[in-house]
Amino acid sequence: MLKYEILTQICCQVPGAWGLFLRSILYRYLLGGIGGKTYIGRNVTFRHPHKIRIGRGTIVDDNAVLDAKGDDRSSLVIGDNCFISSFSVLTMKNGNINLGNNVKVGTFCRLAISTDLMIEDDVMIASHCYIGIESYRYSGNEDIKKMGKELKGGVTLKKGCWIGAGSMIFDGVTVGEGAIVGANSLVMDDVPDYSIAYGSPAKVAKKRAGI
Repeated sequence: MLKYEILTQICCQVPGAWGLFLRSILYRYLLGGIGGKTYIGRNVTFRHPHKIRIGRGTIVDDNAVLDAKGDDRSSLVIGDNCFISSFSVLTMKNGNINLGNNVKVGTFCRLAISTDLMIEDDVMIASHCYIGIESYRYSGNEDIKKMGKELKGGVTLKKGCWIGAGSMIFDGVTVGEGAIVGANSLVMDDVPDYSIAYGSPAKVAKKRAGI
């Protein structure tokens, strides 16, 4: 805790290229791992930083939150050449979040899971998406928050899929390779490879042209 406080006080809010340089050097002593040519923006919040690993050439923009809470088996891993946009939150509870290479996460996204979130290479997630929504049990008249959640095994976004702005993806869903989820969709069921789905709830409308 003392090391975290000292390092963040020194460089968390330093602007410009000097701040990017300081954070790229000093945060090596804070995180579980960080690759070369990786840049961390201003006011980025790390929770349980020793369980966070960031690959080479990745950018974490201003005011993002990376939260790796949970037991010692949990981890938050971001691959090479990724971009986590400003004000986005990646958080889990006793689960794992793994981003492959070349993953782009838009502004004001929330990636939150109690099991596992696997995002493969080349996935694009537009702004204001919520991925990993979990359902509470609600039968009977007991207080809902005391009844716990129904966990369904996590979320997988396969290679090269594209999640449109404002979409919400529930726990237990797999979005297939090269699939497209239209903007403002509510995804409660799997989306097959190279298909296009949209709506609330999302339904498969067609295959991508040429597939």
